[in-house]
Amino acid sequence: MGKENEPNQTVIDFIWEKVLVDERSIIRNNKGLRNAQEMDHDDAHFIIPLADEELIDNICQNSSGSRRYFTTEGYANAYPGYNQYIKTLNEIGEKAKVMNSIRGFARFNAIMAKRCYKDKVTYARIGPSFWNRPSVVDDRHVGWHKKQLEELTKKIAYAYSDAPDGDKLIRIVELMQTDTNSEQKDLQKQVEDAIQDFGNVFQKVISTDGGAKMSATISGSGLTGMPEYVSPEEKALRKTMYGKKDELGSVFKDWHSEMN
Repeated sequence: MGKENEPNQTVIDFIWEKVLVDERSIIRNNKGLRNAQEMDHDDAHFIIPLADEELIDNICQNSSGSRRYFTTEGYANAYPGYNQYIKTLNEIGEKAKVMNSIRGFARFNAIMAKRCYKDKVTYARIGPSFWNRPSVVDDRHVGWHKKQLEELTKKIAYAYSDAPDGDKLIRIVELMQTDTNSEQKDLQKQVEDAIQDFGNVFQKVISTDGGAKMSATISGSGLTGMPEYVSPEEKALRKTMYGKKDELGSVFKDWHSEMN
């Protein structure tokens, strides 16, 4: 395909602002995720953020045998995708979809960071050094997006500190972003309980004002989204960087530390 036919920023903006926020697109996407192994993993940033919390559990583990739904690169691509999707949804006033996407991100991030289902080997993980590299689809490091979104979730919780169960939401968010080591069994159980409880408590608390404080917090948070278009040439270069000889690109290997 010639360069004149490559998608420019206008096309990409249309996808984020019109196509991916449409309810029909979300329904079809979630149906397609039942066979996510057949999807293009370069498009994971358009795919994973649309999934609800329950579906995230499924697509982050084995689809059959030892094969997972996405490659490591695919899961990494979801981080800038979440950043852009939440930013876009908030800008167009889709509060219910924002809430659902944050719920999905919290579960996805907890699994990738090995805070959720810590003892289960059937789930995909992203190891510590992987956070210091850009994904295939964005120039910023994966860890940049992870940190922004974790901090955003915490800011939203604190914005509702005076709401019914606001203090409970704060405790849950603080816990679910806690890393533990193999000796901290009791703390790890609290972390996993918090992760499981987050979605319902988050929705209950946010609903007390129809998501107004959530929206205001996101607007003032400075989310970066995905501001730059990554060319096919650059994508190919990054795929090479995540090649088989690179330990970080060894798909489904769990390169975790004791504190991950």
